[in-house]
Amino acid sequence: MPKWLSYLCWGLAATFVVGTGIALLVASGGSAAVAFSAAMAASCGVASSTTALTVTSFMFVGSTLGFIGATMFAARSGDMLEAGPSVLFSTATGGAYGGISGYYAYQEQIGHNPSWSTIQKKYWKDKDYSSTPIGDDGYSMVLHHPYGWYGNKIKIFTEMTRTEHIQFHQMFGYGRATGGYNAYYPFTNPWRWLTWL
Repeated sequence: MPKWLSYLCWGLAATFVVGTGIALLVASGGSAAVAFSAAMAASCGVASSTTALTVTSFMFVGSTLGFIGATMFAARSGDMLEAGPSVLFSTATGGAYGGISGYYAYQEQIGHNPSWSTIQKKYWKDKDYSSTPIGDDGYSMVLHHPYGWYGNKIKIFTEMTRTEHIQFHQMFGYGRATGGYNAYYPFTNPWRWLTWL
């Protein structure tokens, strides 16, 4: 392989990583702190506040992982120059995988949800009630969110009587506790497969 072609591949791979970093900075409104936070969240498989910020942060993480991983492999093999095309391929593939994963992470974790009152009315209507039914305790039934209200978790709830709901929160509180409303919910982590390597 001509040396110039290998150098070109290395340059394109590095440019790809820098380009995704610039795209992330633009999506964050020019704030380096927001971009850094989004990239750190993306490295853990966590979506950010907008689709653009999530996709670009996942692309940046994916391309960076591809570039660094391929560079380490090339260094171990002892032929850095010849590894240019494989480094470019790994970087581009990592960025594409990150972008696609970021889009699906945003849809799974945040999505575009109607208001809580709309969700609640639809839930009871689908169960053939014209309005919120009355529970055994004489009060309107409550829909309890075991994982909190953030993003798509607003759609995860269970029926409770008002009395049960009050007792539940008196026992477990309102924060991250055993069974508390802010219990951990295991969203899909697109980087999890890396632990298998």
